[in-house]
This record gives sequence, structure tokens and C-alpha cells, in this order.
Amino acid sequence: MSFSIYMPTRWFFGAGALNELGRQPLPGRTALLVTSSGRSAKDSGSLYRVMELLAHSGAEFRLFDQVESNPSKDTVMAGARFARRNGCDFVVALGGGSVMDAAKAIAAMSTNDGDLWDYVSGGSGKGLPLAHEPLPVIAITTTAGTGSEVDQWGVVSNTEAREKIGFGGYDSLFPVLSIVDPELMATVPPDYTAYQGFDALFHSVEVYISRFANPFSDMVALTAVENVAQNLAAAVRCGSDMAARGKVAFANTLSGYSMVTGCCTSEHAMEHAMSAFHRELPHGAGLIMISRAYYQHFVDLHVCDERFVRLAQAMGMSGASRAQDFITALERLQADCGVDGLRMSDYGLTREELPELARNARATMGGLFESDPAALVLLLSLCLALAACGAEESPVSDAPAADDGLVDYTVEGVGTFRLPEGFEMETGSTTDPLPTNYVVFEKDGVTISCSRFGKDAYEAAGVPLPADVEEYSTRSGVQNAVPAGTEFAYDSYGSYAAQFTDEDGISWYYVLLKGTDAYASCYLYAPADAFDADSAALWISGTVIE
Repeated sequence: MSFSIYMPTRWFFGAGALNELGRQPLPGRTALLVTSSGRSAKDSGSLYRVMELLAHSGAEFRLFDQVESNPSKDTVMAGARFARRNGCDFVVALGGGSVMDAAKAIAAMSTNDGDLWDYVSGGSGKGLPLAHEPLPVIAITTTAGTGSEVDQWGVVSNTEAREKIGFGGYDSLFPVLSIVDPELMATVPPDYTAYQGFDALFHSVEVYISRFANPFSDMVALTAVENVAQNLAAAVRCGSDMAARGKVAFANTLSGYSMVTGCCTSEHAMEHAMSAFHRELPHGAGLIMISRAYYQHFVDLHVCDERFVRLAQAMGMSGASRAQDFITALERLQADCGVDGLRMSDYGLTREELPELARNARATMGGLFESDPAALVLLLSLCLALAACGAEESPVSDAPAADDGLVDYTVEGVGTFRLPEGFEMETGSTTDPLPTNYVVFEKDGVTISCSRFGKDAYEAAGVPLPADVEEYSTRSGVQNAVPAGTEFAYDSYGSYAAQFTDEDGISWYYVLLKGTDAYASCYLYAPADAFDADSAALWISGTVIE
């Protein structure tokens, strides 16, 4: 067991905690007071209370009230220019996740030259390191959803490139002071209370099932899940229920800490792609929409059954004994909060967008897929997720189900394959070019061949394990199996694959996969008239490499 944790934020929690702003030493003399472009902070009176407390502490402030939902790069850059012009030497964020995320990015760009996307890793970002320390940040959250008040990240959208990516990771972007006062959340409408609460829930659920979970993140995540799951419905029903509000707010901040000590999974990458293309889609609502299909996928694979059972227990099902119980608990909570009827089609998402959304999720937040408890070769298929959440009128209601007519074939030393019944199976091993386990499936003229190269094989050969499937493809020379010039790319499902037809009229689907400590190359080939690329992709999606 080994891990490293750094959480430097001074955190004040509880009803009336906002008053601490007037008691604590401030990190500067002139604050950039960042809030939303809406009226919630003004109408609730929280903005004027913060102004009074800053003045009481002897600080000046300059108000920047232009942050929108899903904050844009352009807004961040405008805020940074405003801070520079007015000589601001620290930042106070008053609002929800969008405000706090934007404030951190503004703090960074107030002291660094160029464009925010110069410093963003992923998508079209250049991934440059910050040259100068950001301005200190004070975070005062008025919602219970993101946990951004205690972490060193912010999510910002590049509207021109249609990318929504996390920015940060620097120790200097941790807020120096965080205030979580449930009284500031009393006026959040019921629907947004639910969206935000589920965002907090999924942060901790994802961390708990992640490959990178550790005993500390487990402790924090489970406590967060228990508090939000057992109190969110009450907070939705009655916004003035301070007991429920307080426990949901506590869970939210714990979920922020769970992300500091662990890592989210690809559910967040998928939703970021969705709201990057449809900025009016609330992040939490998008997560709710894909959640059932997403978690059902891993439940069906049986990759972390005990963890799903423990999550179900934390959500109030004390007698939970099966992984499926988590899905039941999730569905009940969504119904209790009145969000079980959300439809993606209501926000304009269409089936035609799926290929681009899949590519976007991989390109912008691909690192989160490495955290999944099993390799998610298909993007869970935004297609499947949409189908699961769409009623009859949904534009994707006819999307295929992942387990229609399929069964699991488990091959020791290779992995598990989800295929139609009736395939004949041959297994074996070879030492050329590396010690390798393989399996070959055959049925009705269709052949599937998969070879697994484990970490031990690479170590024995004196070469490091490849960093990703693209490097695996290049270094291992596996592309020699396909015609010269054949393009490998993440396909519409998110698989790193190639498709081609050879001189003999044989159609091929070739995909590279990653397991926990291994890589695999899989071929599916058949006569052209018997080849079904969609079926191939669906079958490959059920593959879990050991």
C-alpha cells in the first residue's frame, strides 16, 4: 500500500461559516470578486454579504460578474485582463462549480502570458507549464455539486474548438481558504439541487470503482456517497431543510477530496463531450442521463462486484449482496429526486453526433479512461447510454443493447469475450516475438483472434510497457498485419482500430486493446458478404483483457 496526499486548503464548514471571511487573514489587498452572470448571488444577498466582509477586513474588491454555466475560455481571458487592469492580487470566487472553476483559471491567466489553451493538456491544448504562480484563490461555494472549493482543477470550455477540458493540477491552484455554508444553498431550485447532488455522488462513485482507488480515497468516497444518497431527496423536496442541505454539502466537499486522493472514470469524460457540444445541458443532468447504462456495463462485466455491493449499502440498501443492487439503489434515488425522466433528446442530442462526441471524449479527457475498472473500448457507447435514457420518441431509441444474445467466454491468461453463442474456441501460447497467450474463435466463416502481451513479457524482453495503445501499435509492429497505409484511429465508438478488405475479398476489423498490465491485438475477419462492422465493434466492446 502506498499513496501521496496533499490538501492544503483551510476549510470552514457549517451554517454561518461565511462569517469566517471577515475573521481570517486575506492573501492580498485587492480582490477580484468572481461571480456568475445570473442573479442568484445578488437576489440571495450573499454577494452583498461578501462585499461587506471584505470591506470589514480592509480589502478592496473589483466585481467580475460574467461567468456563465459551463464557463468559456473567452470569459476566463476577459476576467484575467480585468484583474490585471485593476491591480487585483487575489481572487474570491462566490458561486457554484462554474464560478469556482473559472476563478482558478482566471487566477492562473492573471499572472501568465498567452492564452489559456496554451496551458491546457488534451484536445487542441498545447500543454505548456505555467511560468508564474497563480493569484491566491478563496472559494465560497453556493451549491453542492463539484467539490471545486477544495481541489486544484477547473473545467473550462473552448467554444470554438468545442472542447471541455479540466485545467490545473498545480499545488498553487488549491484554494487557500474554502467556505462551505449550507445557508447559502437554501435558494437553489429543486432541479438544480438534484443535478448538483448527483454530480457529487458520481464523483465519489467513480473514484471508488476506479483502478486507482486507495484506502484513503475509499474512506472519503464511501462517506460522501452515504451522506448524499441518504439526504439528497430531502434537500430536493425542501430547500430550507438545513439538516439535509448540510449533509449534502458535506458530501459534496468530501467528493472534492475524493478526487484529490483518487481519480474519476470515463463517465465524466463522456459528459464533458456532451455539454461541450450542448452548453445548455447541465453537467449533473448529463451525468444522470448516462449513469444507468454506464454502471450497468461494469456490473455486467463483474469487474468490481464487491465495490458495487458496498456502494449499494452506503446508499441505504443494508441487505445488498449483489452488484446489481447498486443499479437498483441508483434508480430509486433518481426517482425520489424526480430526475428519472431526463431525456437527452430534450437538449438536442442526436444519433448523428455520436461519432464526433466519441472522438471528442477520447481526445479531450482520454486519461480518465485509464481509470476505468475495465478497459472501455467502446465509449459505452454514448449510443447505449442514449438508448437507455430515451423514450420511444428518442432519436436513438433503437440503439443496440450490449448484451443482446451474447454470452461470456472466459479465457485464462487472456481475458473475457462477449460474443454470440456457438463459437468454437482454441487457446494456446507462443514465445514469438514475446511470450504470448492467445485465443481463436470461429463460427460461420467468422474468425476472431486475440493475442495478449503481458507486462511480464515486456519486462522479460527488457523493454518497458507501452504508454498507450498507439505506442503499442507503433513499437510492437502489429501494424505489419495490415496493408501499408491503412489508417489506425479511434473509431466512432472510441476503439483504436482499422478496417480494410484484402485482395482476397476478406473484410477485416483490427483493434488494439489495453488491460490493467497488458496489451492485446484482436482481429475479426470474414468474407466481405458476411462481415458486419457494427457487430464486430459491439463484440469487441465486451472484451476485458486481464
